[in-house]
Amino acid sequence: MNIPNKIKEILKDYPLKKDTLGRSEDLIYFAANKYVLKISKNKEKLRHEVEMNNYLKDKLPVSKTIIYEEDNEYGYYLKTYIEGEPLISKKYLKNPYNLILLLKNALDKIHSVDIVNCPFANSYSKGDCFIHGDFCLPNILIKDNKISGFIDLNDAGIGDKYADYSWCIWSFE
Repeated sequence: MNIPNKIKEILKDYPLKKDTLGRSEDLIYFAANKYVLKISKNKEKLRHEVEMNNYLKDKLPVSKTIIYEEDNEYGYYLKTYIEGEPLISKKYLKNPYNLILLLKNALDKIHSVDIVNCPFANSYSKGDCFIHGDFCLPNILIKDNKISGFIDLNDAGIGDKYADYSWCIWSFE
């Protein structure tokens, strides 16, 4: 794989495993539950994700940026891995009461982000709440029956708070 030398140096001791579950157009690789490498032709979207993660790193459980680089064709985003199982897992879907409690906790965390100083606007709508535009069950990670992290935050920002609920309902499909 042709990746920048700085990233190769960091990952040299870790085998890369390609993500086969996600629906992203990006190539996503996991390195021993320590790092995630995203490779994308859409460099602007990937840069926005880096900015969003950097903004949220002290506000929500999100990946921490290790390095971001670009070449003529791709953007390369190396970030920390968040341990946890997606909320879409059958063990959560089979326990509706627990699922509702976890979703309430996730919504509370998302809406706790400071809306006054948030520099981002959601691409879908404008409003007065911080939301995650892709706020769906696979993007909410659980460990020890608690929210351990949020992934794919590239559409987060000030937007329509009801979009949270519609994405969650959509993800039950």
